[in-house]
Amino acid sequence: MKNNPKLALIISLIVIVGIPLFFLVLSLITGNWNFFYFSLIPAWFAGFTGVIHSIKQLKEIKGKE
Repeated sequence: MKNNPKLALIISLIVIVGIPLFFLVLSLITGNWNFFYFSLIPAWFAGFTGVIHSIKQLKEIKGKE
């Protein structure tokens, strides 16, 4: 299986922005802001972990060239 760190980086950034955005819309519709508040930390941890690993792999690939 081929690694694609650029795709992983893009997906991680989408997770950091997209999940809270989805729950922001849900909170605006329902009026229950707990949806939004409780989505921030897990989305940040999941997305930031992916960003760190993607950047590390991109640096390794760039160093080999």
